[in-house]
Order: sequence, then structure tokens, then C-alpha cells
Amino acid sequence: MATTLISLFVGFILTGIVGTWLSQRWQHRSWINQQQILGEEKAYNDLKEVWNEVTALSAKRHWRMRRLLFALKGTDLELAKSRLEEYGSVVSDWNEKQNSFSVRLTLFARWNLTDRLEELQKTFVEVGAELERAFRTHASGGAVRRNLGPLENRMNLLSHELFQFNRDVLRAVERQRAQTYYGTEIEFKESTLKHFGTWELVKALFKPGIEPLRVIRTSAELPRPFRRGG
Repeated sequence: MATTLISLFVGFILTGIVGTWLSQRWQHRSWINQQQILGEEKAYNDLKEVWNEVTALSAKRHWRMRRLLFALKGTDLELAKSRLEEYGSVVSDWNEKQNSFSVRLTLFARWNLTDRLEELQKTFVEVGAELERAFRTHASGGAVRRNLGPLENRMNLLSHELFQFNRDVLRAVERQRAQTYYGTEIEFKESTLKHFGTWELVKALFKPGIEPLRVIRTSAELPRPFRRGG
């Protein structure tokens, strides 16, 4: 009888200890997963904020360039001076934030978007320099109308580049949103075996080759390079 009671008591103690350990382990793992998801959500919000800022400021800079070009087509020098000042103001705003844009795009999206932003900046600078030369010619009494056609064509090309860049950053934002809230679909292949559980690998043996096995993994279940590189 005593032996039975001792066995029950020891079993109760062990069950309590093991249960407490498992509970703490589960709570800790749940907390880590929650922090990872919160981190992904912050990355999504930060990337969305960058897209909003770049889109708004690049559109503002391009429009101020247009307004200056329109003024240079006329004869009102004071209007052209006013438009040049407006353009200079937005260029200053853009230059102050460009480094921040580059850092955040690299951190929250992909490096190729930062490269494209630098190419966009190069075009902005070149077209802006042509505009300023045209203004100086206009201010000195020279005729600039006949020389504005090629410049206007370059601005049209710049508008197209802006559209493509902003579109691709938005795609990165939407991809981050999908990964954060809905997970990432992973196709079964040699390079992704580590993302499949034992039972899923067994199922893959009986999956027809025409339709490869796919699983959904949340952001907390994937390493950061995998999530960022998609």
C-alpha cells in the first residue's frame, strides 16, 4: 500500500514538473513566434511607409519639373523664376530623404530596388541640369523654345521610369504583406526539404510529379533570407 502511494506521489510530482516544463516551453515558443510576427508586421508597415514617401515626393519633384518646363515655353521671366524656386525646394526635400529611402529599401525589401532608385536619381539630376541650363538661357534673353522638345521627351521617359519603379516597390509591399499575414507557399524540391515535416515528406512520395507538393509556412517558421528573397 505504501509503495503504491509513493509511486502515485512520485508520478504526480513528475507529471507536475514535466507539465510545468512543457507549459513554460510552449509559452516561450509562442512568445518568440509572436515577436517574430510582430517584427514582420513592422517590416511591412515600414516598407509601405517608404513606398508612400517615395511615390509622393518623386511625383512632386516630377510635377515641379513639368511646371518649370511649361514656364520656359512662355515669355514671363518672373513666372519662370518662381517655378525654378519651387523646383529647387522639392529637390532639397528629395535630397534630404534619399539616403533614408536607400537604407530602408535595402533593409525592408531588396537591393535591386535601391540600385534602381540610384539610377532614377541619376536621371533626375541630368534632366534637372538641362532644365536649369534652359532657364539660364531664357533669363539671358536667349530663345529656348526650339531646344525644349528633346528635354520634354526625356521627361516623358522619366515619367515612365517613375511609374515602373513605384509599381515594383508596391509589388514588394504586397509580397511582404502576403508573407506577414498569410504565409509563404513553398514547393517541394531538393532545396526546400528542410521546410517539410516527416509526415509531409512521406506524403510527397505518393504525390504525382505533375502536381508537386506545396505547403504554407508562416513568417515565424521561415528564416529571414528566405522571406526577404521572394
